[in-house]
Amino acid sequence: MRAFARSLIIRRQHQANFGSYWASGNDGYRQIFEQIGRSTLQKPNIVTNVLDQERDRQIARLKTLTGRPEQASGAADSLQIIAVAFEGMKAVTVQAPGPMARPSVEEDGYRRLSLDLGQVPGAAVVIIADQPIRWRLQGLTPASRPRVGFEGYAAFDVLGGQPGSLAGFRIGAFGGVDFARAVDPTEGEASIRQTFCASLQSWADHFGLPFDAARFTLLLNPGQIAPNRSSTLSDGEIVKTMYSADLDRLCKLRANR
Repeated sequence: MRAFARSLIIRRQHQANFGSYWASGNDGYRQIFEQIGRSTLQKPNIVTNVLDQERDRQIARLKTLTGRPEQASGAADSLQIIAVAFEGMKAVTVQAPGPMARPSVEEDGYRRLSLDLGQVPGAAVVIIADQPIRWRLQGLTPASRPRVGFEGYAAFDVLGGQPGSLAGFRIGAFGGVDFARAVDPTEGEASIRQTFCASLQSWADHFGLPFDAARFTLLLNPGQIAPNRSSTLSDGEIVKTMYSADLDRLCKLRANR
């Protein structure tokens, strides 16, 4: 009985960490708001004018796009972790054409980026970002299983998402903890590497993949991202790419692995 109870607790924690949600019939929206009402989000130390109800509605809408963890497990044959970073101040501008174009920023402070998954129909893709981004998802088929995840500090939004297309999310602004940052994991304090490696392992487990199925890319100032089997195409700068052997060396001290 104790073993069963412990297993149930671990399972619920795992689902909560990735914002997983599933609906049953017409009770879906009621379940969403009941879950939100029962949960206590981690409150930021900095007070802003974002109302709790507004944030709750944002999370609830994203959860309607998120599939069951059982659907995500086994839905991909590889895992691509893509960290998105930006330099300089952002301004509310319209993106100009040309190779030097910078990502556009909307009036509400969200950057607008596109993620094209058409070239990797069998891969899971997890985006790590520390600034608010409104993503336009492309290349998803109507029958796509959950294979897109989001992680980082800042809130995010999705355009063109389909119910069940998201695999989950772990966002600091939504109350998530222990999230990776959009930085080079080989530099800085040891805690950066440790959190990154733990996050990578969590997502690999979430998708039912071995650790060596992962690849990492750090992009700077992208506006468009289109991963493929061999690399990540983008109009931004590719700062770093790490393959499975590189990631294994980086994370060789990860606990019990």
